[in-house]
Parts: sequence; C-alpha cells; structure tokens
Amino acid sequence: MVDDTALAFRTPKGAVVVSGCSHAGICNICEHAKTVTGQPLHAVLGGFHLLAAENPPVDETIGYFQAEAPEVLLPMHCVDFPTLSKFHQIFGSPKYGAGDVLEV
Repeated sequence: MVDDTALAFRTPKGAVVVSGCSHAGICNICEHAKTVTGQPLHAVLGGFHLLAAENPPVDETIGYFQAEAPEVLLPMHCVDFPTLSKFHQIFGSPKYGAGDVLEV
C-alpha cells in the first residue's frame, strides 16, 4: 500500500514495530516485520487503524496479538476509544500519545 509507513528493527528482546496509520493492516505489517527481522515481536506501537464499528477486524487483531504475545503493545492513534479500552482490558495496554516518552 503506497500511503502506509512502518519501521521495524531488531533488538536483543525481539522485533520492534513502529507503525504509521496501518492502512495495510497492523497484523500484515507485523508479519512482514517478523520476516525481515527474523525475530518474534517484542513491541508494537503506533497507529493500528482500528475502529469498534468495524468489529470483526478488531476481534481478529486482538486474537492475533494474543497468539503473538508481544511484551509491549501500544495502540496510539487511528484507534477509537472503545478499541483502546478493549486493548487495555485484554492486554493492559496503557494510553500513550504525542510527546510521551517510552523505552522498549
């Protein structure tokens, strides 16, 4: 997809994915990141392009991350509040936004 960007890099703990808006699908981006880094997912953060009104993709994405079990999972933008709440309830994902600092 031409209007999508993401960054994947290797760390001693596994692959870290920083996504743009995830128009290509956050799961697709993560699968590609695992392929190019040769590592399992350690951290995924950024835009996830998920809206509660589009429930099947939200549930499928939650199932994907339950199976992959990254240590850090931070949906930050292009995600509505009901979906953020689901991620917090299921994964304990805190709310991060522009200007926040985190270490992975």
